[in-house]
Amino acid sequence: MERLNASIERLARTVGALLDQRSELERENARLASEVHRLSRQLERSTERKSGLEKEVDSIKLASAMPADEEIRSKARAELDGMLREIDQCLALLND
Repeated sequence: MERLNASIERLARTVGALLDQRSELERENARLASEVHRLSRQLERSTERKSGLEKEVDSIKLASAMPADEEIRSKARAELDGMLREIDQCLALLND
């Protein structure tokens, strides 16, 4: 009977240790899930910023390649800006 009680006590301690370990792992899992979510948002913002900067570089390249006449340049720039807005709207619709 004494051996049985000792075995039960060892088993109870083992189960207790396993439950403690499980709780610790659940907390760690929640922390890591939160970190993944934070990093995903950060990556998304960085990707959007990169895309914006790439568009800006492309616009600058196009603007510098335009003719020197200011009226023609301003009309072309306005047309390009309109096209870029349309492209942005299309991309927004595709992402939704």
